[in-house]
Amino acid sequence: MVEFTRHTGIADYQLIDGILVCRLKSELIIDDRLVQRIITEKSELDIDEVVPLLIRVHEDHLLFEPQAFRLLAEDKGCEGLCAVAVVTRHSLRNLLVNISSTFVKSQIPLRFVNSRSEARLWLFNYIKDKEALY
Repeated sequence: MVEFTRHTGIADYQLIDGILVCRLKSELIIDDRLVQRIITEKSELDIDEVVPLLIRVHEDHLLFEPQAFRLLAEDKGCEGLCAVAVVTRHSLRNLLVNISSTFVKSQIPLRFVNSRSEARLWLFNYIKDKEALY
């Protein structure tokens, strides 16, 4: 898999070790419209394989709607993805969103975590477990 970097108005995308990393820019309103733009930009990237997505939310965002990221786990958003991890610095919010996400039917797993290393570990373990099934 060829690693690459792409910069857009809302995020920087990098394919690193088989994981698509999306670093959101600062001072964004994180809502349904932003996630829809991520889905559109992701589909424009030239990736031939199904990959996990790691989204890093900048600490100085203006507004954060965690429910918006559920769009990534639905039909159109999950094209070309096998799992999504969102990195934020809000522990309680992450816990509440993870609990509420278990009750929502989605096409792929979606997890909120506190650190990039935790997200990478969860994504690698998810891929490894999925490959063990086949």
